[in-house]
Amino acid sequence: EFYRPTIILCDDNNMMKGSGRSIREFDLYAGLQKTAHMLAGFGGHKLAAGVRLEPNQLERFREAFERVVADELGEQPLTPALLLECELDFQQASDSAFLQELELMQPFGAGNAEPVFASPELTVVDRSPLGYSGDHVRLRLKDSASGITLMAKGWNMATAFPPSSVGSRIRVAYTPRLDYYRGVASIDVGIKDWQPVAG
Repeated sequence: EFYRPTIILCDDNNMMKGSGRSIREFDLYAGLQKTAHMLAGFGGHKLAAGVRLEPNQLERFREAFERVVADELGEQPLTPALLLECELDFQQASDSAFLQELELMQPFGAGNAEPVFASPELTVVDRSPLGYSGDHVRLRLKDSASGITLMAKGWNMATAFPPSSVGSRIRVAYTPRLDYYRGVASIDVGIKDWQPVAG
């Protein structure tokens, strides 16, 4: 939510114990090394770590860790950035051999990020709600150059794509996948971000 390194602790037999997660711009393990004298123990890597400390060190540790983060990242909130591999049109994104090659790159995670591609200009052909909460949306997107239409899912994007968005032109940052349902494969476009096409 805040795009800042975060450590969550709980009481565990008269010790504070928990774990931390970081962002690409901040080395969590190196940050914890700068506060190691306050900790009973810690371990991990750049993006995730475990921490133990005495309860009487909590406030001192919180202030010191926040100072380390501010020194490294500054006081102003950061905006998450997506790293895009290249532009990928829907003709390429619907090629099953290409999608099977992407599957071979799994598992995705720290050190092996899932590839994200930039789309060409697309038209929103249709829009429908997805899930019970109403927070998610399913779109039919048409690549005008190739004429190919694919289904796309936008998690927590229902307000970004109201019913009036049908007919609008957009570009998306997305990951194409093979989706299997009852043994039948289809192409699933996972939207990571989007922007309207001007004009």
